Amino acid sequence: MATQDDPASSAAVPLLRAAVKGMCPRCSAPALFAGPVRFAPSCRPCGLDYEQFNVGDGPAAFLTLEYRNRAREGRIADKTGS
Repeated sequence: MATQDDPASSAAVPLLRAAVKGMCPRCSAPALFAGPVRFAPSCRPCGLDYEQFNVGDGPAAFLTLEYRNRAREGRIADKTGS
């Protein structure tokens, strides 16, 4: 069981918060994203080059899954008639 002295348990919340807010790993400025689904090329405040990190197809895969889930729930109209 994790305790307050355990570094893993104390780091989990700030890491999750940093990810959700799109914070720079170096300076913690909220500058990771250039748009809703586009990563910024670099951090404006500290200059960290984000392009050195390979994010792959993560954003595209997430949006595809979200679109399919909404379509299944009927929140997106099927215009094909099928």
